[in-house]
Amino acid sequence: MSDSERSSPILTSHTQDHRSTLTVFKSILADAGISLSFTEGPHILTQEQALVVRDLEKSLGKSPENVQEFMKGLMLLCKKVKNLRKCVLPTKFRRNGELSDEAISIQQDSLFRIFLKTNYLQKEIMLTLLEEIAGTSSEELRDTSWLRLLLNPLRYLPHISEPATLTTKLLDILDIANFPSQLEIIDSIPEIIPDSQYNETAQQLSRLLDENDELTGVIIDCLNALDLDSEIRSQVQDRILAKILAGPSLKIFPVLLQFLLTDCKSQNLVPTLIKVRNALDTIMVNTEKNKEKESCKILIFNRLQAFAVSPKHVAEAWLNTISSIKVHSDHRPVDLLILFMLHATVRFKKRKLFEILCKLSCGEQDDESMSGFKDEIHMVVRKQLSSSKRNIKHRGIIAAVVMAKHIALRCEEQKDIELPDGHLTISDLPYGPAREAASLLELTGTCTGGSSEFTGLYYDQVAMMLSETSHLDKYFLAWLHETIIAEFENTYITETVPNNINDLKFSMQYVLNTPSESAESMAVNIAGLTLQNESGLILLLAPHFRLLRLAHYRLQAGDVSMIKTLLGCAVILPDVDDALDLDTDQARQVADCLFHCVNWFREIINGFVTQKVRATRSKVLKRVQDVIDVEKKLRKIMENIPEHKLPISYFDSSDVNKQQMSPMKRTQSKEPKEKIQISCYDSFNSDDSEQLSIQTQSATLNIEQLQFILKDYATKLSVLTKGQNIGLSHLIIVSPITAMSDLEKILPLIDAHFKIVIKKINKLLETTDGRYDLPDMFTPEVSELKACFGLVLDIYYHIFSWTGFQHSRNLDLLKNYLRGLRLSQTQSLNSANRLIVEFIGRLAGYHQQCLELPHAVSLIRIIECLYSIISQSQEIDKKITAVAEKLLNRRWYNSKGDLESGKNCNANIDILIKVYLKGADVKTISGLVGTLQDQVSNLNTKEDCLHMLGSINKQNFHIFYTGLCTALLNRVKTELQSLTNREHLELWNDTAKIMQALQAIAKARESKVNLFTKDSSLMAHVPKFRLTLETLVYKVKAMLVANNCSAAFWMGNLRNKDLDGEDILSQSTTVTEENQNSDEELPADDSDDDAVVIEENASNDGTGSRGSEVFD
Repeated sequence: MSDSERSSPILTSHTQDHRSTLTVFKSILADAGISLSFTEGPHILTQEQALVVRDLEKSLGKSPENVQEFMKGLMLLCKKVKNLRKCVLPTKFRRNGELSDEAISIQQDSLFRIFLKTNYLQKEIMLTLLEEIAGTSSEELRDTSWLRLLLNPLRYLPHISEPATLTTKLLDILDIANFPSQLEIIDSIPEIIPDSQYNETAQQLSRLLDENDELTGVIIDCLNALDLDSEIRSQVQDRILAKILAGPSLKIFPVLLQFLLTDCKSQNLVPTLIKVRNALDTIMVNTEKNKEKESCKILIFNRLQAFAVSPKHVAEAWLNTISSIKVHSDHRPVDLLILFMLHATVRFKKRKLFEILCKLSCGEQDDESMSGFKDEIHMVVRKQLSSSKRNIKHRGIIAAVVMAKHIALRCEEQKDIELPDGHLTISDLPYGPAREAASLLELTGTCTGGSSEFTGLYYDQVAMMLSETSHLDKYFLAWLHETIIAEFENTYITETVPNNINDLKFSMQYVLNTPSESAESMAVNIAGLTLQNESGLILLLAPHFRLLRLAHYRLQAGDVSMIKTLLGCAVILPDVDDALDLDTDQARQVADCLFHCVNWFREIINGFVTQKVRATRSKVLKRVQDVIDVEKKLRKIMENIPEHKLPISYFDSSDVNKQQMSPMKRTQSKEPKEKIQISCYDSFNSDDSEQLSIQTQSATLNIEQLQFILKDYATKLSVLTKGQNIGLSHLIIVSPITAMSDLEKILPLIDAHFKIVIKKINKLLETTDGRYDLPDMFTPEVSELKACFGLVLDIYYHIFSWTGFQHSRNLDLLKNYLRGLRLSQTQSLNSANRLIVEFIGRLAGYHQQCLELPHAVSLIRIIECLYSIISQSQEIDKKITAVAEKLLNRRWYNSKGDLESGKNCNANIDILIKVYLKGADVKTISGLVGTLQDQVSNLNTKEDCLHMLGSINKQNFHIFYTGLCTALLNRVKTELQSLTNREHLELWNDTAKIMQALQAIAKARESKVNLFTKDSSLMAHVPKFRLTLETLVYKVKAMLVANNCSAAFWMGNLRNKDLDGEDILSQSTTVTEENQNSDEELPADDSDDDAVVIEENASNDGTGSRGSEVFD
């Protein structure tokens, strides 16, 4: 555009006296600090632009005529295009007296942008700019640099008085603009349009998207930059999906795909991907040879691969989308392509990917077109199995089992099939899936090469296949069952006792079978295989039996009576009368034998726990006691060899070496890791008796067994509900929702035991007159009661903290839980809110039965988890605070009867304090601090505690002090949001009194070290707390200055002292300017006479710059 004197279309109507108007215009600008330049240089600001805006507001606000005269003058100035151009170019800031070209200058906003920040001018200036933008956009020009300059003043305005008008006019301009101008305007929309107009903008841009494919790219970029409401974004996505299904141009498909998959909500993702998949399939089947189209296809799938890899939820959605297709014929070529993308790039869930690939190529419904693909998979598996690299062979074992599963999988159960008697070989199997799957597993077993690691992994993977798969081929199952039983009997069962090894004598122990049940003396040769170390066969005992019983369970439809002899079968173990008689080598050998025995008993319990026959249930219960007894022996021996590493117990595919137990974790190793069996607890029934027992027909469950089962169940729930990674990849078989559904019938049984435990604790408290420190509270029997109480609380916490209860779809399950936990069923309750409130009330009454501090914290956490599900209630808030207060009023003792102390104790006390002070207002905090000020002097010895809160003693006082400071800080921040000036003053007054009291409390302590250096985390709060205090002080000062009463403000400084409370001699007692500005002072320890107070006069406030900083 030239600088000729053409008239801008918006300026032709101005015909008034130019000289007079320009004089007023220039005068207003000069008063505001703007010096116009009519040379080649920019316009000059003689003061900061914020002050320019302020002074313009003052001048224009004096009279409406001033605004009119100003706009007339501006129109006259901009009549020449070169002047208009200079008004949208940046200005420069130079102070008065520095107007020479050599003076240092700082670039500032353009005049038009400064005028747009002025409230009196914004509307007129905005209309002026929009009219000029409209005129420029309609011209047939390819260069948009002038249009970009006109748009710049509108970008990122701090305030827009009429956002709807701006949005409407700018979008209207798009309809008349030429293509280059459309691109420029759309690109600037996210920087110009305010967020309140994003939804309207999105709808208009969607309409434009349908009309012009050439604008697709820039419109999609613009829509991605807008923070749209979920509803509007969903509408836009539906519009784009419709465009995709209509067969868009291949050029714009990648851009549309990006918008659909960016920030797509998880609940909408799968339906979206299904439509995208249909469109992709249409693109793939188009075989037209065209270089441009082939390039577009490559670009599309490159974009698709990028979104298949990241974000993670998109990859998971693709997997779910493809795996949800049940009918084989419904799969399309694009499915395989996406699976290959995921398998090549995604590091997680490769097993699931391979599952889908095998389902497509190896299933019962596969067609001949996939036969070549099946052969390719088979070839890859064979190569992996024959590899000498450990990780590759691991993948091969897993892949072979997955492939065999899909080959042998039947769509429905096979009926009327007579299986041949006797041992089955592969040659006895009919041709087809059964023989093919058996051959693949036989090859896999052969390729393990006698390695316990590879064989154990193979056993565990086949066991997982059996546990998660129904309707496997009956011939295949029969072959697998016969093969496994024969191998197990030949390897682990013996009728003779081994000879002495390393002076250790062996015998058959823990036999439960009667002569009528087993005519011959049989035993599991644990000691012999452990000490002879025959290729690590003992390591395979537990996984081999797990595979055996699952195969039998599948083949016999849940009946395991044919292998029940193994439940009562004896085990061969060393005879040990006294662990102290063993030397180091013998102790290690015995420990390994006991460890494998525990693993064996646990697998036996898992195998028969679901059986209903009375004799079998009695034996299961005896095996539970055997596990307890053997674990006790193992613990005792491990005390003498703490450096000993116990063997691995599970062959996880991720890293077998991690399963070796280190000396630091030997306590955890005594509870071998096994597959989760959720029904373990379900097999016992409740009977409320004084002996705290559960009658299961002829079997009695004692408290020691109850503790064992509760602990096992709590551990399993933590894995299922919290997703804790304990190195067992096969635990994903049991989904959280399945486990939680099964819990509905188990929870009442657990609660029945809980009531019995509480009843026993109540009787105990009666005998001690409510005292918690008497010797009767620390006997072994009471320790078991405490453990059972805590374990039930742990189970409740894992249940009610499950994130699934935050979703309405699981509300019925929650209500069923709570109905089963009601103490009285006389009144019917259907509301989840009322059921939760009732159960919270019940839990709140158990504060007296909490005999250990961790149990108190668990109780509070359960209540908080339940409370998070329902709406806020002042009644519940008060109840939680009251429970926390009662728990803090107690003194807590460890298992030895000593007062609780240490890091864990402090952490638990901190939790209770935070809950107690969570809802405290300033008045409540003031009362607590006042009471604390009276009692803090009594904390002289380790045994002393506060009368107000018995849990607070000299060692953890700093935690309570920190909690009070944090509560005060949070409450003040909350209350500041909605207060009048007078209420502000009252709040500052109350806060100042509390801070003075806190300072006095600090002085009452022996030294600053006792209060502040006990906890490094407390020191981390010092800078933030100091900043808050400084902000508070300066805001008060600024408020007083603004109200002409600065003389009422006093500020003092405290002396620096050493740890003994003595003045630091290098510091003068006279306050200087240096120590007035120091930010390192700590609260003083002695009397108030140590403070030197300085009066701050109003004359010292200067221009009030500190106050302006505060108000800004």
